[in-house]
Amino acid sequence: MTDPRLPALFLLFEAGKRPDAAALREAARQDGAYAVGLLPPGEPGWAELLAHGLIFDLHGLSPGEACETSGDFDTEGLEALALRAGPHLRAASLLAPVLRSQMWLGARLCTLPGLSALGWERSGRGVGVEAFRGQVMRWLEGGGAPQFADLPEPAEIW
Repeated sequence: MTDPRLPALFLLFEAGKRPDAAALREAARQDGAYAVGLLPPGEPGWAELLAHGLIFDLHGLSPGEACETSGDFDTEGLEALALRAGPHLRAASLLAPVLRSQMWLGARLCTLPGLSALGWERSGRGVGVEAFRGQVMRWLEGGGAPQFADLPEPAEIW
């Protein structure tokens, strides 16, 4: 089980539109750049995602319970999934390779139907889907850190 103290990237969906495990598997299959690993039997709201050799946990899948959010972003009428580094990455969750992979994976998940916005728990700020994807991809290509996330500039973490 993921440590709730690890920083979460919240994926905010229209009420009743959170994906289930089958939709997540299909999105991963179509994308081909990340994979769905473990889907624990008896825990319908949780999946393990593999990206860049790292494991991330995604909680809040339908038909399980949506995740509670924290932060100043508006979640009225929205339900959240929470993407966190796996528990084995606890001590490294704020290191560049893990942060970059978590944000990269969030950008890949932007194709999920019904996704309205994303929010970064550590900054307490949210952003629309296209703005998130654009800011993250520019950051990963060497540009400035995403405005919503209060992440260090690339030169500070490489």
